[in-house]
Amino acid sequence: MKKIICPFLILGLTLLCLTTGHAQEANLDTLRAADVNADGTINILDLTFIASHFGKAVAADQMPNPDVTGDGIVNILDLVLVAGQMGKTVRSPAAFVSANPVAKSQLEINDTITLTFDNMPEDVRVSTGIATIANKTVTIAGPFDPGALALTITWLDGTQTLNYNIRQPATFVKSRPVDGANLDMDDTITLTFDNPPEGVEASTGVATVDGKAVKITGPFEPGDLTLTITWLDGTQTVTYTVRPPVALVRARPAAGATLDADDTITLTFDRRPEDVTVSSGDAETTGRFVDITGPFDPGPLALTITWKDGSQTLTYTVRTPDTDAPRITGGTVSDGDKDIKSDVINTRARIEIDFNEEVTGNIALQTTGGVDVGWLGEVDGKKGILELVKGKELDSGTNYVITGKVSDAAGNATDLDITFTTESRTSGIPFTVTDATFATLVLGSEVPVVLEFWKDG
Repeated sequence: MKKIICPFLILGLTLLCLTTGHAQEANLDTLRAADVNADGTINILDLTFIASHFGKAVAADQMPNPDVTGDGIVNILDLVLVAGQMGKTVRSPAAFVSANPVAKSQLEINDTITLTFDNMPEDVRVSTGIATIANKTVTIAGPFDPGALALTITWLDGTQTLNYNIRQPATFVKSRPVDGANLDMDDTITLTFDNPPEGVEASTGVATVDGKAVKITGPFEPGDLTLTITWLDGTQTVTYTVRPPVALVRARPAAGATLDADDTITLTFDRRPEDVTVSSGDAETTGRFVDITGPFDPGPLALTITWKDGSQTLTYTVRTPDTDAPRITGGTVSDGDKDIKSDVINTRARIEIDFNEEVTGNIALQTTGGVDVGWLGEVDGKKGILELVKGKELDSGTNYVITGKVSDAAGNATDLDITFTTESRTSGIPFTVTDATFATLVLGSEVPVVLEFWKDG
């Protein structure tokens, strides 16, 4: 009997709705409830399903659920509600499925975020960016503000918040040394950005990122350098001229020479060297030249010179310092000589004094009273020479002194003080007066002598 009543009841209700215009606008939730069998359309199948459960109590979580009104029992109200929405299409709810890039990723300012739903979402709104809907996907394009991004997406069926970090783009600011400068092979180039750059690559050298700075270290090849730096946000090219390393050209004295302890070694480079150090002595740089002064220790010397671009070792032999003054080894006269034959010296017209080494200085012939005799003095090599000037011959029976001063190459000096006496030319018996009154006379003869005196002498 029930099977017979239900079709008639359904038909009667349907006719009632159609003839009375009882249809009412319903919200999405009501439409979804009326689509009892969830096939997307409210039709006779939904009414039939409700009629088959007429008068029954239904749990709220039963699926399909014929209790359209949600009052706990299937009754005429459920039939009326469904009948009022007959023929309408019911949209399936859209649920969020995934995001690309995934939440918590780092994005660029102009990146695009793609959201995927299980069904096409409606009434989509986003908290930032521009949303474009294409079927089950929503594309959100920037630009986005740098920093933390909390992106909230709202659609008809729900809401979702995704967190991202928007990277601050880095812009090149300056380079040191400046573009076009000259570099040494081992110099460092520092590039400065307004924000820390990422993904940095350099066409040559080694790039190290330190905050907003990028340091590029060599060595660089000598010649023209075109350095291209690429990072996530851009590229920059700077040009330089790389100098070849400073080279040592020559040394004076040359390596292998013998030096005195206080000698100076002069090095010549092709350009001014920097950071010069030496293993011995003191170094002073003037332009392309480096003077290295002692004192150096006597014996073998291995002198190592180090500068910014290289190193060189030069070997020398350092003499033992000469501290001995020149010595007189001989000559025409010697200190203290007596009875020097003046006529012989006058004939030679020359007095020579010999030394043990080469000397320089001056030499003169004087009387013991300090009066210059007038001979010409010269020091040459290992000799001191006095030459007679005509009319300045030596007298007999006279005391003379050779004076002057000579020095060797080491600066050791010798004062000259050579005294000699020429022989006397007195004839007869020599005598000596022993008192000023001439009262006593001492004869220098061993044979008898006859003396005659006269009044005045």
